[in-house]
Amino acid sequence: MRNAAGPVLNRRAALAGAAAAIAVAALPGRAGAAPDRTHYAAIVIGTGFGGAVAAARLGAAGVDTLVLERGRSFPHDDRAATFAPGTDITDPRALWAPQFGRTGVLETKLLGSVAEVNGAVVGGGSVVYCGATVAPHPRYYDKVFRAGPSYRELSGEYVPRALRRLRAEPIPGDVRASAPFASVRVFDAMMARAGMPCSPLASTFDWGVVRRELRGEVRASAIAGECGFGNSNGSKRSLDTTYLRDALAAGVALRTLHRAVAVRQERDRLAVEVEVLRPDGAVDRRRTFTCGELYLGAGAYGTTELLLASRLAGGLTRMNEHVGTGVGDNCDQFLARVPAIVPQLDPMAIVSSAFVDDDPNYQPMRVENLGTGIPSGAVGALLIGVDWENRTRWSTASGRPELVVPPGALTRDAGPAAARVAERVTAANGGVALTPLPGSVVPGLAPAIALSSGRLPVSLTAHLLGGAPIGLATDAAGRLHGHPAIRIVDGALNPGNACGANPSLVITAFAEYVMDRARRAA
Repeated sequence: MRNAAGPVLNRRAALAGAAAAIAVAALPGRAGAAPDRTHYAAIVIGTGFGGAVAAARLGAAGVDTLVLERGRSFPHDDRAATFAPGTDITDPRALWAPQFGRTGVLETKLLGSVAEVNGAVVGGGSVVYCGATVAPHPRYYDKVFRAGPSYRELSGEYVPRALRRLRAEPIPGDVRASAPFASVRVFDAMMARAGMPCSPLASTFDWGVVRRELRGEVRASAIAGECGFGNSNGSKRSLDTTYLRDALAAGVALRTLHRAVAVRQERDRLAVEVEVLRPDGAVDRRRTFTCGELYLGAGAYGTTELLLASRLAGGLTRMNEHVGTGVGDNCDQFLARVPAIVPQLDPMAIVSSAFVDDDPNYQPMRVENLGTGIPSGAVGALLIGVDWENRTRWSTASGRPELVVPPGALTRDAGPAAARVAERVTAANGGVALTPLPGSVVPGLAPAIALSSGRLPVSLTAHLLGGAPIGLATDAAGRLHGHPAIRIVDGALNPGNACGANPSLVITAFAEYVMDRARRAA
């Protein structure tokens, strides 16, 4: 009995300890504590995949480090819904929309013809994504990534390291065979009939917790379609249980509800201007932190906006012309086939995919299962293209950084390729396959976009990339040209496409690559 209970108790203790450490580290100040410091050897902005890697590596090296995160931290609990349940955007924990008094976890932006969603929470995108942990396709790697690690270096060292530290693994057979995951089996059969056979993907869902959900031992979350607003019971291994936990254990400091708004180069250090937010999103006060090294992990949008705003304000004047360029949406497309027999709620964990590259007239596409999170009567899919050509860029002509994507600028090749996949699916399976789907039909997201922008988008991406591409805006080690004490560690470093993969793994691997070089230089 003791041995059987041990792993459960150890896991609970680990999660509770990680949550407690984050909560304590995030406090802006406590009665009787030492005066709040403002200078650190290193500052990391953001706690997504890149920022978490930087924080963990700096902590392991004993570097005096502060992490700034605009979002809040949320604990895990076996029974309580600590995140917004289901796809309920009316729950105040759902959306990050400070202008409406909300400091939830999911932010939405309308960028011209594209809507973008991203995580605004401790753990960043790892809290709100579907767990897919996919490596870039080797056949096209050199076409997409023209600087940084070679494919041999990436696949031999950095991808295995990232997979190990993210604790990603394929869905076990017994979980795949369970009733809630019927949609995965339906998807695989549908794709096989269309001549596009699927293979398992690594996922950061914790299959041990999912098994406990299936046995009724914890509140149903993953099997009940929860994903985009977080998984309260820890059934998804977000970064606060991996890299960030390691960073805090090593003594790294974390400040939540701290939004970086400007960076200024001073003679021998960098100054970061921060808005300290209240829980309702209102600005409480402004502060300035200083450091010798700065690591930007605020996401492709957040990092690029911060860099351009800082240049406009006169704080970072030596950046080159490539900052703000190379922006892509990873060719995200959505497909749904109806009618389909998908019983009960539809889990959103992405665990299976086909790489479709058998027609030279169309862009290569990875086609992944994508649950709807609700009983929909449809089989969903996320399609991700390989694209080394279609990009857009930021503008500062108005006096402030703006990203407005012209219609078709990023979907010129992805749209027809997705439509071809849909044709093959319907020819083999019957019914109707709809693609490209506008964001307005993705459950739970369209109302969020409408709430934050007032209108609905043409297309939707959860994978905005680029803005400070490696080898152009930075050197091959991720150092910002003109300001080498600043390193980019997030999706802004990516050249706009993850080469047929969800970008979480390549961002993590590239961040490890950048941090290897940073620590060698130190």
